[in-house]
Amino acid sequence: MFFTYVLRSLKDNKKYIGSTSDLKNRFRLHNSGKVLSTKNRRPSKLVYFESFETMSEARWRERRFKKSHDVLERAIRKAKTAPGKEAAGPEGLWPGGRGSTMSKVKVANVNDLPEGGLKKVEVNGEPVALYKIDGKFYATQNECSHVGCGLDEHHSITGDVVECTCHGSQFNVKNGEVVLPPATEPLKTYQVSVEGEDVFISD
Repeated sequence: MFFTYVLRSLKDNKKYIGSTSDLKNRFRLHNSGKVLSTKNRRPSKLVYFESFETMSEARWRERRFKKSHDVLERAIRKAKTAPGKEAAGPEGLWPGGRGSTMSKVKVANVNDLPEGGLKKVEVNGEPVALYKIDGKFYATQNECSHVGCGLDEHHSITGDVVECTCHGSQFNVKNGEVVLPPATEPLKTYQVSVEGEDVFISD
């Protein structure tokens, strides 16, 4: 398990955003002064975290939070207003910290996409590319990880590979992995489910 996390300094109230494979240990390192960027801002409180299956996903979310203050604040507000999401953490290490749980959002009807098609949808304010490949649905971030071109406007699809036609980067839509550079970072992927005629994405 990998994490994107947000700390708030109790000294100057500023936030720090990071990612790690060991949230408990990383939090201790921050508050023991062993992380240079937060050494002079101790003590800190964990105010939010999300868990992911891969470090690339956690780092993508970290970059997204750093790029957009609105996305970060919206995620924190969503966790604060949702019941049952307060996460005290192991041994009560970070009381009041809030973790995300997956929410399922209806994004399309099964007939909205043709075979081999791509449709831009929105999940909790995030632009997401929804694909239909061999009758199954997949989803990735809509922004190419190279320079941020929108895949909904700049793409071609061959089999299970989507190409960003801005600069030729190619990705496997099933796992987000880079198939052809210049992109080096994989695309974030989302869990997709179908219930009857409705398509859902979990975030």
